Amino acid sequence: MNLDSDGAVRDLIHGIVAGITDGADIILDLSGCTGNALGSVFFIPAEEKERITGITLPASITTIGSSAFSDFTRLTSVSAPAATGISGSAFSGCTALAAVSFPAATTIGDFTFSGCTSLATVSLDAAETIGRYAFQGCTSLDTVSLPAATYIGVSAFSGCTALDTVSLDAAETIDLRVFYGCTALAAVSLEAAETFSIYVFEGCTSLADLTLGNTPPTFSSTEASGIFKDTVGGDVDTIIIHVPDTSAYISAIWPGVGTPTTNYNSIYGANSKKVLITN
Repeated sequence: MNLDSDGAVRDLIHGIVAGITDGADIILDLSGCTGNALGSVFFIPAEEKERITGITLPASITTIGSSAFSDFTRLTSVSAPAATGISGSAFSGCTALAAVSFPAATTIGDFTFSGCTSLATVSLDAAETIGRYAFQGCTSLDTVSLPAATYIGVSAFSGCTALDTVSLDAAETIDLRVFYGCTALAAVSLEAAETFSIYVFEGCTSLADLTLGNTPPTFSSTEASGIFKDTVGGDVDTIIIHVPDTSAYISAIWPGVGTPTTNYNSIYGANSKKVLITN
C-alpha cells in the first residue's frame, strides 16, 4: 500500500481494527508499505485510535503530515528514521507518548508534540527549525538538547513545568514567550543567540543561570524586552548570565555587568529577578 494519500492510513487502520475483534492492543507495522509523505490521518474514531500503541513507518517516509497521529492517546512509540519533516500537530495530544527520536528531521512544525504530557525524552539532533507551540504543555519533559536548532518559535516550550535544563547552542532567534511558565527551568545555554523577542523567560521562577555568547543578543523591542518578566520566586533572587567577555555587554542594552541590577524592570520586565552579567 502507498501511504502518500490522506486516506491511506485511515483505511488501513479501519481494516486492521475491524479484523481484531478481541480488543487487543495493536502495534501498527507499516514497514512494508511504500510512499515518501505520510498523509494526514483524519476521521478515525477515538475508539480506533485508542487501540494503537505503537507505529513503525517504512524507511522511505520523509514527511509526516499535519495531524497525522494527533490524539492517538495510547501511542507509546513511533519510528520514522528517515523523516526530515514533521508537520504541524502530527503527534499533538498523544498523552502516552514517552519518547521520540527522529534523527533526520530538520523541521518540527507548529504544535507537533503539544499536549504530549508523558513525553520525557526527545532526540532531534538534526532539527533546525522548531515551530510555534511545538512542545507546549509537555509536562514530563525535563531536559532538552537541540544542537542544530537555529530558530525557536513562539511559546515552543511554554507550560513545560518539569523542564529544568535546556541546551540550544545553535539557536540564533528566540521568539516570543518560548519558555513561558517553565517554573522548574534553572539553566539555559544559548551561546549563538542573536535576537530575543519579548517575554522569553516570563514566569520562569527557578531561572538561575543563562549562558550567552560573546556578542550581546539584540531585543526585538528596543524599548522593553520583558525577557525576565515575573521571574521573582524560587530559591535564588539573581539570574547569573555567563558570557566569555563582559566588555561587549557594557555598551549594550544588558544592565548588570559586574554588579547585580536593582531596578531595570523597563528592560528586563516587571517583577524580574536581579541580573548579574559575568564571565
